[in-house]
Amino acid sequence: MKKLKHNFKKGMAFVLSLAMVAGLVPAMSGGANKVQAAPGSGTEPSVSAYATKTQLMDGTFAPNGFGTAVNYGKIVFGKKSDGTTAQEWYILGKDEGVSGDNTIIFAASPIVYSTQFESSGINKNDVSLWSDCNYGGVSVTEVFANHYGASELRDTLQTIAADTSYFTSAEQGLMNDTTVTTNDTKNSTTYTTTDKLYALAAGWDNVTIKAGSDNNTVLARRSYWSSGESFWLRSPHDDDVRYVALAEPGRSYATYSIVRRWDAVQPASNLNLSSVLFASAAKAASSGTEAGTIAERTAMTLRLDGTGKNIGTVTYNTTTGDIKVVRGDTPQSVSLVVQGNDGTNDWYYSKKIDTSEISNNLNSNIDKENVRTSSNSKAIDEFVEHICQSYKDTIISTSYENTINEKYSKITQKITKVQNILIIAIIISIIGVIALNVKDILKLLFWTESAVLSSAVMQLAITTVIKSKVNIDGIKIFNDAFSNIVVTIIKDILSKINIIAGKFIIVYFILVVIYAIIILSQKKEENQNN
Repeated sequence: MKKLKHNFKKGMAFVLSLAMVAGLVPAMSGGANKVQAAPGSGTEPSVSAYATKTQLMDGTFAPNGFGTAVNYGKIVFGKKSDGTTAQEWYILGKDEGVSGDNTIIFAASPIVYSTQFESSGINKNDVSLWSDCNYGGVSVTEVFANHYGASELRDTLQTIAADTSYFTSAEQGLMNDTTVTTNDTKNSTTYTTTDKLYALAAGWDNVTIKAGSDNNTVLARRSYWSSGESFWLRSPHDDDVRYVALAEPGRSYATYSIVRRWDAVQPASNLNLSSVLFASAAKAASSGTEAGTIAERTAMTLRLDGTGKNIGTVTYNTTTGDIKVVRGDTPQSVSLVVQGNDGTNDWYYSKKIDTSEISNNLNSNIDKENVRTSSNSKAIDEFVEHICQSYKDTIISTSYENTINEKYSKITQKITKVQNILIIAIIISIIGVIALNVKDILKLLFWTESAVLSSAVMQLAITTVIKSKVNIDGIKIFNDAFSNIVVTIIKDILSKINIIAGKFIIVYFILVVIYAIIILSQKKEENQNN
């Protein structure tokens, strides 16, 4: 356990994050140890630096009908074609055409900088090229070169979505399919395509483009694509079969270009947010402590629900300003992140939670005493390592203890219920036998008394023998902490056996009283008959 004291006067949000594999974001602990961001008093982080799952979906970031928004937020998701540069995306809010918790995202810059919409400018007759396009049952045998569903651009997008050099397998699992509608000018109809990445549609005014399954998420040039490379859209030209829409930030509008031209790929996608807790632009320290301000429009990272990973817990005392962290037993890196706003700037404070601080403090104190020599240096290092390992063992043992105690408690509760039911059933059965005046009732009571008494004596004998033959307090398994768990459980079991034996003895005496009452009743009846 560590206690970190840091007084943050402005509002804050606490995040205990787990640094996972590169590419996808840290997961969050769930269950009893679940730690979620919780805003305090004062100024909370700006929504572009910290956003809840609800804010990722509602109107917080969603553009209006003119393609502008009150708030602009970005997330980091995947990598560009170089395999190292992080890809940033604008958050556009929920797509009602996609089921579940989700948000539309639009690439803030090209993911690929040069590709053709189509390498040939002639019509296509190979039906297999658009076999997965849904025409609603209409048969189509030929399409123009600017047909998006049969294009090489769409093939490129499908390849990117399935390539782990762009998106990790975990990221791919978050990408939803989106079904979009596109015009087929050759056949004077429309068709739909369903993909994880898709090119956007051109707006009617040449200064907007459209995303989402219904093409209703409008993105104005000045807000979302005012700079950068020209990139392909999916809308075909109404008259020229070789031309397709192209967004050209440098010219301040969307235009049309011949399909064989080489331009960028800047698609849209949709993310499944069912396992997302929130998004944050704060950094999680990979070592030591990090702190600083968060620049405006810094892309956020999704933080996922990591139920079962046992990251740990964190609490904040509003009176003293203390932050108390209890690290779980996860083998992966864990950092404490505190995020807030000072009224002008978003800020963060992050500290890695591990044994390095214990080791550094021990070595520092030892060095202050000037006792380290060449002959004892190795022994001192081993001592410090032993202290750190003991700390880790205690954490792991605490986790085991919580798990074992939880399971053991449930088992003992069920056993106790069964025992009580059994005793009640015996008593009810005896009363029933008496009420029905069953023959040989005395013999039945005698054998029942004998069985109950024998059971009680046997249980008491077992506990007595175990206690006399086994040094329970001396049991050692793995380490002291784990041994204490085992010793406590064994003592509890033996105690429960004695309690059960006591209950059986009580039942035995009740049966003896009933037996005596019946004997006296029968003798009294015989005397009256005589």
